[in-house]
Amino acid sequence: MRDRGVDELPFVAQTGIYGSAFSLTLASLILIAEFWVALFPIGSNGDADVKSFFQTWLFVPIVMSACLFYMVWKKNFTLVMATRDIDVDTGRGTVDLMLLRDEIAEEKAYLASRPLYYRIYKTWC
Repeated sequence: MRDRGVDELPFVAQTGIYGSAFSLTLASLILIAEFWVALFPIGSNGDADVKSFFQTWLFVPIVMSACLFYMVWKKNFTLVMATRDIDVDTGRGTVDLMLLRDEIAEEKAYLASRPLYYRIYKTWC
């Protein structure tokens, strides 16, 4: 992000990298379960149903062909963007970074002084 730290961003994920890892794991497990149920539908007595499988997973070749079409059209075959190439400045309003850091520190100190139920509430709501 071009010599910028996460503390300079006004909004960051509360769960951090652990939330991303959890979400990726959960999404992978859901896709695995969906694959299994598509191949062996409920009520099929353990028999594979090819028609049901292809009806359920037809989105895979459609999405892949749309992505390939976009890559060819834009002539951009980059699948993962490096963090040094991410532009966080375009469209960004003027932000006083020292004031932002002070406000975040004050908010953290205020939340630390509150009871546990309030901190849990503020985390989720």
